[in-house]
Amino acid sequence: MTLPVPKTSDAEADQITVATNANIKPQILNCISASKQTIDLELTEISDSDVVAALISAMEKGIQVRLIVGSEQAKGTPNTLENLRASGAQIRYCPSAEPTPLTRCYALFDRQTLIFSSSGWTNAVFVRNHEISVTAPSPQATVRLAQAFSDDWSISSSQLNADQ
Repeated sequence: MTLPVPKTSDAEADQITVATNANIKPQILNCISASKQTIDLELTEISDSDVVAALISAMEKGIQVRLIVGSEQAKGTPNTLENLRASGAQIRYCPSAEPTPLTRCYALFDRQTLIFSSSGWTNAVFVRNHEISVTAPSPQATVRLAQAFSDDWSISSSQLNADQ
């Protein structure tokens, strides 16, 4: 996947934020709370209670949340996913068949801002692991990622099957 990056920018300063370890979670929570219409997530896993609560709060405000999660990891967090689904999230499961298991971890907020993170969104990731994320307010970059999300959405299943 390539993204055309302009050689010059109208931005007065670089708006990209790199966060590490415990600073990743606040970046995610800020983006969730700033969202107005849509949040699209493609994650290996999600279980952090604060992030889940923020997503549920966003849905209560009418924001559409769509989540593609890895099939293998989803089996370990069925209550989290059921809580998100019951609150209105649309959830799809990426097939875990080799040679292409889900390893992407990113989110699109209103198709204006993106976050790439080095791992799923769990408490262990935020407090114990050595992780990194990049937050970029870039409508141009999110256009291509939105297409990748759409492609993955179309090949994912709305049901978590035992054989996935």
